[in-house]
Amino acid sequence: MTQAFHANLLTGEIEAGRKTVLNEIAGVLCGAENAPCGHCLSCKRILSEQHPDVHILDPGKNSIRIEQMRSFLVEENVRPFEAPFKAYVILHAERMNPTCQNALLKTLEEPSGDTRFYLVAENTDAFLPTILSRCAKRQIVPVAKEELVRRLQSLGAREERAWIAASLANGSWQNARAIAEDDAFFEQGGAAAETLCRVLAGEMTALPFLHTYVQKKESALTAADWWLMLLRDLLGTALGREESRYFYTRPQSYDRAATVCSKRTLVRLIAELEKTRQQILENVNASLAADGFFSAVLKEKKTK
Repeated sequence: MTQAFHANLLTGEIEAGRKTVLNEIAGVLCGAENAPCGHCLSCKRILSEQHPDVHILDPGKNSIRIEQMRSFLVEENVRPFEAPFKAYVILHAERMNPTCQNALLKTLEEPSGDTRFYLVAENTDAFLPTILSRCAKRQIVPVAKEELVRRLQSLGAREERAWIAASLANGSWQNARAIAEDDAFFEQGGAAAETLCRVLAGEMTALPFLHTYVQKKESALTAADWWLMLLRDLLGTALGREESRYFYTRPQSYDRAATVCSKRTLVRLIAELEKTRQQILENVNASLAADGFFSAVLKEKKTK
């Protein structure tokens, strides 16, 4: 069991952090030998977020306001109802502005002896040094891809969609679910991947159609994600890996593209596309940014 401190800051994927904290609290309060057992009344109440001594502040997609923080902490100096301590869990803690952090800081500096704090954040960039200095810091272990796939399939996602979403989620359950539920991402991205695959296979008449996917920033980022998946799978094939990293059902022209694209070509195109994607994220005009990648594709094909 991880050692518990008065104030803890966990950074990484939020939902994984939420699960980590609740399991840790349950492990302390569970009386079973294999704590947390997950079956006793204490575990069930904690893991379902129904325990009277475990308080959770989750702002959703919003910032954490000073009024929320004051209301959240109003009973911090009241003794626990039944547990030996009270736990205060703040999710998306990086969304506290300095005023909000200072309100929390006063409690961290003069806490009740029976209170533990858990701040769960994606990163520490926005925290005041005084907050950071009072917290024991830990990294949240990302959710394994296989676990993300299992969770998505339990919600009804098809296996291929679940695998792609999990592959792009960087260990984040929130990211994986958002990707899996985005029908446009899969429809537009799948078409973009098929078009690039045709070009790589030698169908140069398909080259002009690549431009249709980069007219706007959002669609261009979708296309870039799918093109990167395609190029990385093709590189895996070129390196002798039998299983695809991303695609369960490969584009129709995949085998022809794999035959004509060398490892050197694929490495160059991946590097160029990663640069293009970063430029688009930095608000360079999507169409102009993509021209560099398209030129690299055309140059590679002309050398064949």
